[in-house]
Amino acid sequence: MSKAHDAVTEMMTSKVDIQNLYKVKHPNLYEKLVLDLSREIERKRDREYVSISWASQVEAAAYFNEHGFVLALDHMLTLRDTTNHKG
Repeated sequence: MSKAHDAVTEMMTSKVDIQNLYKVKHPNLYEKLVLDLSREIERKRDREYVSISWASQVEAAAYFNEHGFVLALDHMLTLRDTTNHKG
């Protein structure tokens, strides 16, 4: 296999370590998705909530790590659509 193929495979199977999320200055694409997903989890619980709880970050990371980038992105967008259209 090529080095490029190996790099893509490694990236697609990588997980987000929630413990290290704030140790990096520039989160990668996966870490940003976990933060966005945790924000939408909070908004689903309470639209007026402005902070992201640790519990939501853990839930988002667990979802991402279990389902991968594509399904986590879809879940985050579904939650965002739901919370943006609540009356």
